[in-house]
Parts: sequence; C-alpha cells; structure tokens
Amino acid sequence: MAEGEIYDSEGVRIELNQKAFTEAIYEAFNDYVHVLEAQFTKEIGTVQFSWPRSTNRGMGKQKEEIGSPRDIVDSGFFRESISVYQGMNKGDRGTATFVWNAPYSKAILTGYKKKQQWPARDWIAKALKNKPPLETIRKSLGGAT
Repeated sequence: MAEGEIYDSEGVRIELNQKAFTEAIYEAFNDYVHVLEAQFTKEIGTVQFSWPRSTNRGMGKQKEEIGSPRDIVDSGFFRESISVYQGMNKGDRGTATFVWNAPYSKAILTGYKKKQQWPARDWIAKALKNKPPLETIRKSLGGAT
C-alpha cells in the first residue's frame, strides 16, 4: 500500500498506490464469492426448512419418508445446478452472478401453489445472513469485524 516513506527538507511524505490495495480488495471479493457458493450449498443441504406434510424421497429400496423440517435436497439436481459467473474484465471486476439452472429453482425460493400452497425455502437469505458480505470480506482482508 504505502510505497515508501520519503524524508526531505519538507518533512515526511508517504505515497500510496491505489492499485496495490484495490487488487487486495478484488482478491478478497473473489475469495468471498467462493465462500458464499459453499455456504449456498451448505444451506440447501441443511435440515432447516418447514414443510406442511411428510413426503417420500428416493426410489425403490432407497425410498424414505421425510418430514419437517427438511433440507432442499431430493435428487441433488437442484443443489448441483449452480453456476457462478465472475466479471474478470476491467469494467466488470468485482461482480458475481449466481444462477441455479434447475427449472423449479424459483418455485423453491418463492414457494408455489398447485392444489395447495407450498412454502418458500429461501436458502439465499440464510447464506447471506451466515456469511454477510462486508464482514466476511473485512475478515479476509485481515480487519476486525
């Protein structure tokens, strides 16, 4: 960060290089993207979501009855459908987009109504609560929370 202390007849001058600390910020942001992706996966697999009735998961001998609370993992397709896109060009560095490509991803997040109402299961808010951006990035940079 500080390029060096320069002592002269004028006193002391410290020159800062903005590039040095912005690179550290981008690296901390990239680290956070990976931490958050892992936290999303953890939240999806954690038994924590209310569901109005028991249902059967699996097939054949692997079939089991699941009650409430439950995780959001049935076949695993939804959990594995995540794609992460990070901006790597100068103009879009410090950006990340998380996409769940399972066709029913939105229904899981917001809930839906078929013959009856099915509850929303917001794994995104839970992950952001457990790994808040500013606090997590601050820790990555070595700062206090």
